[in-house]
Amino acid sequence: MSEGLLQDYLEWQEEVVYAMARRTEERAHAINPNLTLGILGFADSWRYWLTLEAFSTPLAPVTLWTETTYTGYSEERIDSLQVDFDARGLNGKILPGLYTVALNPWRLIQDMERAIRHNGAFWIYQHNGDAYRHADELTYSRAYEIFDRYIFFSEYVANPLPIFDLYPGVEARPYGGGDSISFLLVPKTGVGFTEDVELLSGGEIEYIGENLSVIPLGDHELDYSDLPCILSGLGPGDLERTRAWSMIREISTLLEYYDPLGYPGLGELELALGESMGSLDAGRPDDIIQGLGPLIAGGYEMVLDRVWPDVEEAKKNPRKSPIPISALSRLSSARRMYDDGRVGEGNAYLIDGLKQWSEAIVEGPCFTALLILAACVYGRGRSRKHA
Repeated sequence: MSEGLLQDYLEWQEEVVYAMARRTEERAHAINPNLTLGILGFADSWRYWLTLEAFSTPLAPVTLWTETTYTGYSEERIDSLQVDFDARGLNGKILPGLYTVALNPWRLIQDMERAIRHNGAFWIYQHNGDAYRHADELTYSRAYEIFDRYIFFSEYVANPLPIFDLYPGVEARPYGGGDSISFLLVPKTGVGFTEDVELLSGGEIEYIGENLSVIPLGDHELDYSDLPCILSGLGPGDLERTRAWSMIREISTLLEYYDPLGYPGLGELELALGESMGSLDAGRPDDIIQGLGPLIAGGYEMVLDRVWPDVEEAKKNPRKSPIPISALSRLSSARRMYDDGRVGEGNAYLIDGLKQWSEAIVEGPCFTALLILAACVYGRGRSRKHA
């Protein structure tokens, strides 16, 4: 170092590592030009990147096997690696690892789904021994079977459909297979939607819960405590009708809890609600999805803007405020979530805050009748899941 040779030494190291990796690549591909080479236990270090560069050829892709996702899949980590991967012009694939000792069987299903949807591939470190922290090997095998059947539909390639919020704070992650659709329902907040989750389908729906049991969903209804889960058996058009119906109920619920507070009405939403019921009856769910989406987003924003000055004033002396302290907390959390870009979670907290506030003012808000009428139209039973 005192001779000023450090930089020369570092460059020499890089040249040696690259040359050694290139000789390995040439010898391996002389035998099998299609052989994929890679690194297991990859770390973000120049040695690993140079080795992958030496291994990469136009014919044989390289694989980067990362262990940084052992405790849970991370889209951000893979995206960060992918930026460097692409910048170096590598031909290959990043393979995130999931570790059964760190992830229980249900969590493993969720993380496998996230990895497939986001990255298209993953690998599993299946602990080989008796020190399972969460479940035995048979239970993990059951989780793999469920994933293959309800996410891949026993095919070689999964068919993910666009993610959407089925209800505020409840994310739907659907997959298609033939004439059937299944989807993973994931609660995104600790605040549950105030109504049951309903599915509009004429077929038999299977419910797969956290205990990995598969049972028929007799009345096509779930409450928030039934989540997370996988639902399977929806036919062509059922997903669109279910999504449209959930949007109608979301607007109805927002109006139900907003109306008693005494602020100016939301006439555009009320009009759209009536028109949407007609579209659903006429078999046009896509019209509802396209039309109500922007209105719902604008409705939440308008409601929060209208109540926020009173919320701010109430926070100065919450014990003497007509707004319940719990409602103030929910509405303040909603504002923070919107500011952070967590819109779905913010919607769930806003609705829950409005619910607590309106219930402190009057029992039985006027829009309850609309929900009861709609439920009667679709003839929903109230029996729960059965074996």
